[in-house]
Amino acid sequence: MHAEYDAVAAQLANGALRNMQLNFLSTKILSQTASISCPTIDSWPNCSAIPMDYFGAFTDTIIDMTPMRTTSILPILTKDEVAPFEAFAYKYFEENGASDGFGESDIGQGLYSRTSNGTVYHTTELYANGSNPIFTPVFLTAKLENGNSRVIMLNIYAEPLRVQGIDDTIACVNDGLVHNGTAACGGVTDIIWLVQDDSFTPAALTFHPIFPWKNQSSLVGLVSSVLDWGSLLKSVLPSNIENLDVV
Repeated sequence: MHAEYDAVAAQLANGALRNMQLNFLSTKILSQTASISCPTIDSWPNCSAIPMDYFGAFTDTIIDMTPMRTTSILPILTKDEVAPFEAFAYKYFEENGASDGFGESDIGQGLYSRTSNGTVYHTTELYANGSNPIFTPVFLTAKLENGNSRVIMLNIYAEPLRVQGIDDTIACVNDGLVHNGTAACGGVTDIIWLVQDDSFTPAALTFHPIFPWKNQSSLVGLVSSVLDWGSLLKSVLPSNIENLDVV
């Protein structure tokens, strides 16, 4: 029994590692696409050079090859940039043919966050428990038809279980700029309950930095990807194994 358990554990570990590596490479490709599309620091955070339909078609291909459920672009905003970005974002959505109400939460237009009991509010203040004075709204996301449109304009940095993954990514970038580069920087959250899910399905977010192509020392945004742990485990162990629990 122990030998069988060890074999399954090794299969799980190796498969999860391969999937995480594939996730990292995929988010890096999307990061570079955003970097080239808006190549100067002046083109951020209001990066308008990626049409919504192109983003959808491009990311669908990536997601179909990985255990990711969706992937998103999160520009990094200061407090003074929030209102101008909101105006830019809704104009961009309209010009790209989004339906009425796209990007609106229960309280209407604008960056939004949630309290611990799920109450939605308009983000106007910085998240007190984060290490950085920033906002990171979801601007573009993939697989909109799967309910992911719910997260548009969600300020990820106001979500307690998501903050640490972003802070880890930024800390890696800051350290890499001083020392040995930022190519391998990234972050991951603990297990979270996704905004787009009505019931709990174990998932996590991974983060990868975005630098403008012509300003490689300026962090302007993040690529965030959703890892569905159920889908990931099924891809590694496609058949059921009796008396085995994964925790």
